[in-house]
Amino acid sequence: MLELADRLGAEHIATGHYARVAFEDGAYRLYSAKSGNDQSYMLCMLPQDILSRLILPLGEFEKTETRRIASGAGLSASSRPDSMEICFIPDNDYAAYIERFAGKLPEGDLIDKNGRVIGQHEGIHRYTIGQRRGLGFAAGERVYVGGINVENNTVSLVPEADLLTDRFETQLPHWTVRAPSFPLECQVKVRHSKTMLAAALSPTPTGLSVTLGKAVRRPSPGQTAAFYLGDEVLGGAEIL
Repeated sequence: MLELADRLGAEHIATGHYARVAFEDGAYRLYSAKSGNDQSYMLCMLPQDILSRLILPLGEFEKTETRRIASGAGLSASSRPDSMEICFIPDNDYAAYIERFAGKLPEGDLIDKNGRVIGQHEGIHRYTIGQRRGLGFAAGERVYVGGINVENNTVSLVPEADLLTDRFETQLPHWTVRAPSFPLECQVKVRHSKTMLAAALSPTPTGLSVTLGKAVRRPSPGQTAAFYLGDEVLGGAEIL
């Protein structure tokens, strides 16, 4: 978007994310939205050169108010249902979307936490850490995806208790303004949701160590951890 803006000679870009940007104390700072539909998590790794050009017109609005304005303008999207899925995949079938580009991925073994084969999966692209539905396997207890081994093409299923953790590590973080002092007490989101967790951050040679105030389902590697102080977004990092 910025490359297109530069070609057009446009100084700013605007997006529909529910979040806020403000210039304070000599820097552009990112804040969560005032509504319950906050989407600042999606923007947590944007640097100053992008935040300085970013306009977020919906950050002060509740989504109901946005829908009312859109309806008054005759926009068909005003009545479109909310979705937590990937916005550019209309049918929400992300596995089929991947297969259109990469072809059908091979089936492989479903294994338990001891490595015993208990079934077959339909391709590792169809699974994510913590998934319970659509496993194609019935067990005497609820089981969840606990690990995905790309090299061996296996998906491990574990009881929910085996998923709980109060600690994880990340790659090197991206800070919206500047690196904070450590150790740092803050809040963290490990997925796009309303859940904010108390956390303590410490640096490691390759990133951050994050200790949570309580045990939660282990976040998936590759997801983003977004760090907050109150409603200000400090930055984010990819979870290992």
